[in-house]
Amino acid sequence: MQDICDGTLDEARQKAVLKLQDASGKGLGWKGLLWETVRLYQGCTFRTSGRGKEHSGSVDFTYRIRTSSRTGQETGELEFSTREQGKTVTRSSVELALAKGIELMGTYGCVSGPKKLGGFGASYLYAMFLEWGLIKKGDKNVRRQ
Repeated sequence: MQDICDGTLDEARQKAVLKLQDASGKGLGWKGLLWETVRLYQGCTFRTSGRGKEHSGSVDFTYRIRTSSRTGQETGELEFSTREQGKTVTRSSVELALAKGIELMGTYGCVSGPKKLGGFGASYLYAMFLEWGLIKKGDKNVRRQ
């Protein structure tokens, strides 16, 4: 897969990610910023975490925001593309997954894997949230003292 982002953040992406990191860290007003960041990263390649130390089973993917063929307006769905298949996740699922990630970060200081986010498409969203610095990977969720 060719990555249109090729590992660099342009100024707009960097600003969006910084604003989103700040808002999500405070737990305030992050939903609009999340979708702004999602828009800016369309077409960029991410990689799921896979299983084990070797990352066996990891998958490269991109996504796009679907638009209505009738109106041309965004439908509020992300369509993930991999070599094998495509999956669609709703905007509300993306928001719920980040809300769970913020909650876990506050309680445990990390998110131990995509299943902890719950919901459909969690392996893709986990990779995106890690890339954007919204969550941190951890071996196990152990409650903060």
